[in-house]
Amino acid sequence: MDLLKEGLLHGQARHAPHQVVVTHVWGHCPRCKHRIDVLQTHDPASGGDQDPPSGEVRQVSRDRDTFVLTVACACPPGAHPAAPASGVCGVSFRLEVPFMNQDGS
Repeated sequence: MDLLKEGLLHGQARHAPHQVVVTHVWGHCPRCKHRIDVLQTHDPASGGDQDPPSGEVRQVSRDRDTFVLTVACACPPGAHPAAPASGVCGVSFRLEVPFMNQDGS
């Protein structure tokens, strides 16, 4: 399933100074429908992410047009009606997001 085409998730990547990439992923978990909204900084010089938010978004690879992430839902038990009764949802999936130009296109 292509989560971007299905409209479940949205995402974009932007180049920042010093070869840093900033990604934003938002939408709903395809398993439990929990709201996901993560802004993440990826620094290739340090080998990965800066201050990862509970492991929700991780860099897998990148090329010139897209940035590939692994996204994981980390909603706590009872956080919303569809949340699992015990433990976190835990579903993870790859998401390929486009690089946006500075003007947002």
